[in-house]
Parts: sequence; structure tokens; C-alpha cells
Amino acid sequence: MPAEHLGAASGTLTTFRQIGIVLGVALLVGVFSGQLPQRLHTARYDAMALVQADDRLPGALRQAVVTELFPSQMQHAPSARDLMQMTDDHPTWQPFKGELVVLGQQMEHVFEVQTVHAYTTVWGLAALFPTVGLGCAVVLLLSRRQGSARRAPGWETFYFFSREGMITEQTVAQYVAAQSLLYVPSSGWKAHGAEVSADEYRTR
Repeated sequence: MPAEHLGAASGTLTTFRQIGIVLGVALLVGVFSGQLPQRLHTARYDAMALVQADDRLPGALRQAVVTELFPSQMQHAPSARDLMQMTDDHPTWQPFKGELVVLGQQMEHVFEVQTVHAYTTVWGLAALFPTVGLGCAVVLLLSRRQGSARRAPGWETFYFFSREGMITEQTVAQYVAAQSLLYVPSSGWKAHGAEVSADEYRTR
């Protein structure tokens, strides 16, 4: 990157990074907001199925639990306090307190599982974004390197002379250090009467 373009490059990078953060957070919040109500709705029906399938509870008690403790827009499982309150209001249901406690724990687990599923979806998307970005960066880097290799010029012959008009090891080394492509004749050079090998100064 040329020095005169560093400021523009830094500003562009910062701008797109901020845009990515804003759009990413908005997308993740939107996904979570759509997932959570759906998961809670599923948990509600699963918990109701647990109550209705518990044959150790009287039918009237099961029906009362479903009717009174499962509103259409519930955010959590029925609390143990609410379940115990139902038995306190009906003395004939007192012997089933222990079963209601177990049933309450099962319903809490159902709601916890569905809530974790909603978070897992968001976490998966959050992990997918940087993975895709990293993959795109690698593909662009590889394609750029391949393009540079295709555009590389062919072999060229360069001549190196000192101020006295002679090829020397010093002039060859200075030019090699400044160039990325160099062709050295297979016969090499003679510098001050000494043979300079081709293998020593051939680079791609």
C-alpha cells in the first residue's frame, strides 16, 4: 500500500467495520426476537403434553393446571408456588403435592431447553459470519497472488556496470536486492576477473 493512500485505506476499513458491526448486531437481534417466541410457544405445548400425560394426577387436577397455569403468551414454566397454591385451595389434592413438584421441575426443563435452542441459533450465526469473512479473505488473497503470477513479466537480461563501466559483485548485489525478477546468464558474469556464478544471483 503506497504511503499516500494509507489514510484513505484506514478510513475505509474503519467505516466498513462499523457498518458490519451495526448490521450484524441488528440481524442477530432480529433472528433472536423471531426465534424466542416460537421456542416458548413450543415449550408451552410440550409442558401441557407432560401434564396431560401424567396419569398419577387426577383428571380434574390436570385440567385445572392446564386451564389456570398455561396462558397463551407465557414466558416461563408454571412456578412451584402456583402449583402448591392449587393444592392448598383443594384439600383433596393435598396427597399429590410431591407429584406436582416433580412435574414442575420437568416443565422448567422443557422451557430451559427451548430457550437454549433460541440462543444456540444466534450463536451459530454469530460464528458463521467471521468464518465466511475469513474464507472470502483467503479466496481473494489466493486469486490476487495467482493474478500477479500471470501478470509477471518474462525473463529479462540486465546489465550491471560500476562507475568505471565494469560489472562488479557489488553492483549485481545492489540490483538483486532491489528487484523481484532477475535473469542471470547461465555463463555468469566476470567481475574484476572473478567469475560470478549464475546460481548465486538468479531469483524469481
